[in-house]
This record gives sequence, structure tokens and C-alpha cells, in this order.
Amino acid sequence: MPNMKVNGRKVYVKPIYWAIFWTSKLIILILATIFVLKEFTDVLDGVWFF
Repeated sequence: MPNMKVNGRKVYVKPIYWAIFWTSKLIILILATIFVLKEFTDVLDGVWFF
């Protein structure tokens, strides 16, 4: 079971909250990656046009 250290004490975290935490981090990471790739392809399109 996952434990988080808070102020040097181990605090038990419910697995459901842990899953939500990691899922939200993963979704943010995927969205950021898509955004960066989209911006990058836009830049490449601009390079192709000029």
C-alpha cells in the first residue's frame, strides 16, 4: 500500500486517492505532450511554407 511522508511522518493514503492522483498527473502529461507536438507541427508547417 502506498505511503506518503508528511512532516517526517508516514501517512496512509487510500489507494483510490492514489490512483486519482497518478491518473490526473498522467492526463496532464499527455495533454502537455499533445499541445507541444501540435505547436511543433505548426512551426514545421510554417517552415515548409516559407
